[in-house]
Amino acid sequence: MITSDGRNIGNVTDVAVDPTKWRVRDLRVAIDKRIAEELGLLKDRKGSQFLIKTEHVRSVGDHVMLQKTMKALAEMAMAARGAGDEEPFD
Repeated sequence: MITSDGRNIGNVTDVAVDPTKWRVRDLRVAIDKRIAEELGLLKDRKGSQFLIKTEHVRSVGDHVMLQKTMKALAEMAMAARGAGDEEPFD
């Protein structure tokens, strides 16, 4: 999974499908430990698996390209942490 500014943040490990609409709702992503630390995601969590809504995805091919930059992901993570949300990108 690659941010819009070219940073490889991790790998898609699973998908969540909405069975009523037959569409992928979320991607489960194993975020690289270095990136998770940079985003401040490992302070309150044991793992580095996160859900990312498909609305944040720009394109899918050999790689999944996000519409968000690293800075935008960091802002989302900080806002979620402040709200007590364990899924910062969902």
